[in-house]
Amino acid sequence: MVEEDSISENIKFCKHCGTVKPGLTLKGYENWFGRKQTGYRYCKSCWGKYIKPTLVKKIRCQCGECEDLIPATNKMGRPAKYKHGHNPTLYTEKGEKHPHWIGDIDINVHGYRMRRKPNHPAATKRGWVLEHRLIMEEYLGRYLLPKELVHHINEDKLDNRLENLKLVSRPEHTDIHRDSKTGRIK
Repeated sequence: MVEEDSISENIKFCKHCGTVKPGLTLKGYENWFGRKQTGYRYCKSCWGKYIKPTLVKKIRCQCGECEDLIPATNKMGRPAKYKHGHNPTLYTEKGEKHPHWIGDIDINVHGYRMRRKPNHPAATKRGWVLEHRLIMEEYLGRYLLPKELVHHINEDKLDNRLENLKLVSRPEHTDIHRDSKTGRIK
């Protein structure tokens, strides 16, 4: 290409394509200390197409089916593992095969044991039903109405034995948990 020393300061040449860019500051990359490298100057089109992609660290896609090179970080700056669409566990595996599967029984944030019954009329959006309600429904042989509550007699939320469960209405349940001295709900 053309020697830059022989040209005046206001006219610069691209190191890649050799085109003259009068009056423009050319792109260059920074060294370890944050200073611009003086020997490397490129026009904007060459920088974006040819030079910048070579500076990006590349890794192999970890899907096991391809050998494609991908940038080591994604658009958010997080470490990348897979090429877009190659992640094998993302929403493809269902039930027990999914990596986040916790089983058919779980305890919710209120301390009650829940079972997974996606077809139950009282199931949550994710298919969970309170276990003490299921036990009472099985005993009665019918689904419980939304106004019917199941009270734990010993107030242990995980003790779902039939002897410990009592079917009550909402006002009855409030009276059971009302403090006799203050009249407030416990």
